[in-house]
Amino acid sequence: MSEIITISPQEGKQSLFVASHQVADITVYGGSAGGGKSWGLCFSALQFVDNPNYRGVFFRGDKSSLFQGGGLWDEANKIYSKFKGAKPLQGDEIWVFPSGAEIHFRYLDHNNKEKLKGTQYDFIGFDELTEYTIDTFTYAFSRLRGSSGIKSHVKCTTNPEKNSWVRDFLDWWIDPITGYAIPERSGKIRWFVRVGGNFFWANTKEELIQEYPSFYPKSVMFIRASVEDNQEMLKMNPEYIANLQMQDAVEYAKLCLGNWNIDHSSYGSCIKEDDFSWYNLDTTLQRPGFFTQSYFVVDTASKINSWNDYTTIGLYAKSRWDKNWYLVNMIRKRIRFDELLKIVLSEWTHWREILSDAPPMGFYVEDKQTGQSLIDLIRSIGVPVFALRTKQKDKYTRLCAVQGYIKNQMVMLPQSKNWTKVFIEECECFRADLEHSLMRGETKPHDDQVDNLVYALCDQINNSFKPLKLGGSSDLLAVSRNNNRKIKLNILTDY
Repeated sequence: MSEIITISPQEGKQSLFVASHQVADITVYGGSAGGGKSWGLCFSALQFVDNPNYRGVFFRGDKSSLFQGGGLWDEANKIYSKFKGAKPLQGDEIWVFPSGAEIHFRYLDHNNKEKLKGTQYDFIGFDELTEYTIDTFTYAFSRLRGSSGIKSHVKCTTNPEKNSWVRDFLDWWIDPITGYAIPERSGKIRWFVRVGGNFFWANTKEELIQEYPSFYPKSVMFIRASVEDNQEMLKMNPEYIANLQMQDAVEYAKLCLGNWNIDHSSYGSCIKEDDFSWYNLDTTLQRPGFFTQSYFVVDTASKINSWNDYTTIGLYAKSRWDKNWYLVNMIRKRIRFDELLKIVLSEWTHWREILSDAPPMGFYVEDKQTGQSLIDLIRSIGVPVFALRTKQKDKYTRLCAVQGYIKNQMVMLPQSKNWTKVFIEECECFRADLEHSLMRGETKPHDDQVDNLVYALCDQINNSFKPLKLGGSSDLLAVSRNNNRKIKLNILTDY
């Protein structure tokens, strides 16, 4: 006899999120970690797979997070693999269902949004909304024009981020003093129009039509999720709340309590000396094969006056023995452009000799201002060079994307190197509101070395590394699915 498996969301907020497309054009679900957001997002897209013309897509602004263990692709596989006849096309990152319906998984940021041209979707799911710029988010709506007859809609998951546009977008639902979601407003709908890049809100659609007759309003629902809402997860991981409580004061307030008004600037420095670990460079260089990869990061400054920014050239290395980043050297100097190429070549020659086991693979250069000219010059002399393009516009948002590595002491600094004192001072002067403290001997704040470090930890660089082949069995364990099982979906039709 065929086995019937029932898949349904948990009662309460997760069920509300799954059914919210019936009344809202856009639903944002989140506020803290562990609330069952990813599961709810994956299930939401699943409700329409009996329609052969249905096309859904999930976006993630961080490519590695989309496909890593526990990411959205992994979460979806646990649910979608239970369907007889449903198949993942791993190379294309698509799940295809017996009816012909498709659910796509895509990496999206403001640098590649043009690749969406020509696509059509009925459903769009944004995983971790704060990873996107507002323009990338709104541009995706131009692709929301499916032919299935299903009401097009957008669903999003998010965690709190004080300096994100998402905080402003959800302002009505957030207490301006405490920073926490207002309980009685969770699950309520508001309407908006976007005029000239600005959002205008009202409690009803009719109010906006009367004031902006040429614009079509859209409805938004925000649902505050907390770990207590995800009882199924807590049954399997009863220690998870304790894990959240181990975070520092800022991350605990954000991830466990859902505070939208807090960041590390509330506690002073974003980066402290204690966040770094230390290693002996000379001793490490005597260990053959310790470093397996190394690379330069260059952040250029266009002028050399005493009040201008510094050009920074950082050298970073990775080891086969751990997941840390080893900062090998940092140059911080005001350099004329005609001198910069000479220094680049000198560093290239010098360190390729010293790091003979893992010579630098090339230079990553920020693709703006004088950076583009430097890229062309380095390329002209045959040295490998790669353009750095950032997803986030402001420096604090870029830092937030990699701050977890720093806070977990995964950045190693060399002992007894003179430049580390200035490096640490600049890190401790960095503030989330970008109103940095003044370093000794400076006439204006600087964040050039911090920016260099953030680039070095970014996904664009680290996703380009090829995995190390350390040997061992290449056998694959094939896991077969029980294809005679039938799946029964509980699709919500009302609240």
